[in-house]
Amino acid sequence: MIHKKLLIISIGIFSILFFSLGITQINAQESGEKMVSGIITMVLLDEMKELKEFQITDFDGNNYKFIVTDSTEFGLDESSGDRWVSTQKNTPKESGIKLISHQQRYAPVTVIHDGENAKSIVEREEGKLENNLSYLFSFFLITWIIFFIYIFYIGKKQKVIESAANLVNKR
Repeated sequence: MIHKKLLIISIGIFSILFFSLGITQINAQESGEKMVSGIITMVLLDEMKELKEFQITDFDGNNYKFIVTDSTEFGLDESSGDRWVSTQKNTPKESGIKLISHQQRYAPVTVIHDGENAKSIVEREEGKLENNLSYLFSFFLITWIIFFIYIFYIGKKQKVIESAANLVNKR
């Protein structure tokens, strides 16, 4: 009877953790926006040296061309390691320089877009589990829960063995 309760409780805890992790995953695709990762293959500047459009090639060889608007946001790492954050409206010349630098270094970027216009351009977002802190936290949480369930189970077994040994000793 105790084993069934323990099993039901552990299944309940795991299902709650599973569903809560599934809910916290926020994706740009849910809001109607699309995401593409790759390297910049072409940067187009106008006569005033301001960024107008660029082309990105994903890792499957597909080319995507995007127009840069005033609301396009940038979050790019420089070769020195500093992070540069701005919008096209604030620094139209600097954004072109940064994208050309990324093109020359073959630095991968992620573009969130609505099909034609780029909404944001950031360093390539990694989808690896070892880089995701929520998965790391959930792994440790589940490990600790399993550890304490095991300790609880062994404690119950030890009490059963003690009571059986006491019965044998009394006879």
